[in-house]
Amino acid sequence: MQQTYTLSPQTLAKTEVYVGAKALALFADEDFITAWNELYEQCDWATVFQSSAFVETWYNSFGNLYEPVIVKREENGQLTGLLTLARGVEKLGITAAGGWDAYYHTWLVTENDQDRFIRSALAAVRKRFPGQKVMFKYIPPNTPLSWLHTDAFWRRRYVIRPFKRPVMEFTNPEVQQLFRKKQFRECRNRLARLGELRYEQVKDLETFIAVIDELAVQYDFRKGATLNKLPFRSCPAKKDFLLGLFKQNLLHVTLLKIDEKIIASLVATEGKGQWLHGAGINTHSPEFGRHSPGYVIMTMLGQQLHGEGYFAFDLTPGGHAYKDRLATGHDQLYELTITDWQKAFAGRLFYDYLKKASMYGLSRAGINPKALRGQFERNISLAKEKVKLAKLNGLEVIREGGAKETVSHTFVLGALRVQPEPWLSLKQNNLADLLNYHVAGGKQTRWEFLEDAMRRLENGERAFTWEENGQLKACAWVRSQPEAGKAKQVLDATIPALASVLCSSYFHPDSKAGFPGFLAAVCKEVLPQAGDAGLYATVSDSDKPLQHTLQEIGFQKVS
Repeated sequence: MQQTYTLSPQTLAKTEVYVGAKALALFADEDFITAWNELYEQCDWATVFQSSAFVETWYNSFGNLYEPVIVKREENGQLTGLLTLARGVEKLGITAAGGWDAYYHTWLVTENDQDRFIRSALAAVRKRFPGQKVMFKYIPPNTPLSWLHTDAFWRRRYVIRPFKRPVMEFTNPEVQQLFRKKQFRECRNRLARLGELRYEQVKDLETFIAVIDELAVQYDFRKGATLNKLPFRSCPAKKDFLLGLFKQNLLHVTLLKIDEKIIASLVATEGKGQWLHGAGINTHSPEFGRHSPGYVIMTMLGQQLHGEGYFAFDLTPGGHAYKDRLATGHDQLYELTITDWQKAFAGRLFYDYLKKASMYGLSRAGINPKALRGQFERNISLAKEKVKLAKLNGLEVIREGGAKETVSHTFVLGALRVQPEPWLSLKQNNLADLLNYHVAGGKQTRWEFLEDAMRRLENGERAFTWEENGQLKACAWVRSQPEAGKAKQVLDATIPALASVLCSSYFHPDSKAGFPGFLAAVCKEVLPQAGDAGLYATVSDSDKPLQHTLQEIGFQKVS
């Protein structure tokens, strides 16, 4: 598609839209890429997410999922404007190339453009794709937006929302206070007491390839537990995308280790003007969660960047309290949606009036509106997952899974009467195994299972798992009985302090026959650590099958 405009007797301008294979073919044009790179360097508000290297890598990785759209403007044969887009991105529709993987969405123009390009580009896109909205998630500072108010056509067709971006500014003298905070020193020292604590940057591709699977598992586990999303498992192209960015020297990857175990990681994006954006991939091992390894590595990254002369560490928007604690300042971003005038009117009415009034009223009542909305959305999503679970396993499962029993029984292990299965490979605290939980035959949705698993790991419980062919066959949770003075809850007087306690278990229906052997393997693994205090188990009164299995392998009922 091509639109030609005559600006003056001496200036001929044309705006063209390239879609799909035609858009991708532009990357083979060396003159176009050279002009793109020059425009990118000249544009004051451009971020790395508008660079040819980033956009090409993203299109190559996700081109089979999203349709590439490139709009370019030339004046007298010179590239003066560029907008890279994609169609079909979840919840965004037509949006900037990079979608959710690009922290900032904007366009590139020459200095004297005077908003001509973005207005002609949006008009061309709307003509090519009538009725579809165009959304820019987080437009960076200094992007010119005055045309939204001065242009009679566009001022009726947009919805805009402001957001604050937390930034760790290294020119701000207060940044040194972040590195001297008592909380940081205490968390770092607690981790250091658990082994050799090391912070390191991944600088070669081979090392990144060696660790990326573990980082993906940690990331999916946390997202699965908090948002019911598994970004890497649901989209294998995401891993190839990150590897592609690393090859382009666009990623800054750091690890926090205890001995050789990765306990936290940050994968950030190298930006223009000595900025680092991220971290887009921010992971930590939940078994170390009590010591805040994510906070420690982010502070240590700030120290590294400050020492290397970076201008700023962009903590990115998102409303997380820990980001505000690490920020020395904030700047202004915007979310912009271009749509038809009716939807724009309704959207602006909602955001400018209803939402503000609601937030004011809720705030006066001491209610956090964002937290309230998040809880509401979570409840709706969880209800949908429970419906799926009921269709698989019956309504009775929902009632059993939601019931909280107050009556339980305690068992103590005598001599093992069942030997562990010799072929069974038992693993401990393996997040990949836990991610392989399947709802068939279970009493919990995947979301509830992972949420519960994360909480248990953070509280110091150990997960023993049996996995085969990508499916979690069985899982058992073991905790240590706290001493009376250190307990946060009422203790079972029949269990001595420091005893090991089998406190929860699960098995897939297909593995029912092997479950006693699995529990026997867990007991054999735990017994040496239990010492004189012994190994106990607690079971709800209604779980008669588990009580029977425990007695079968050698447990005796205590209460």
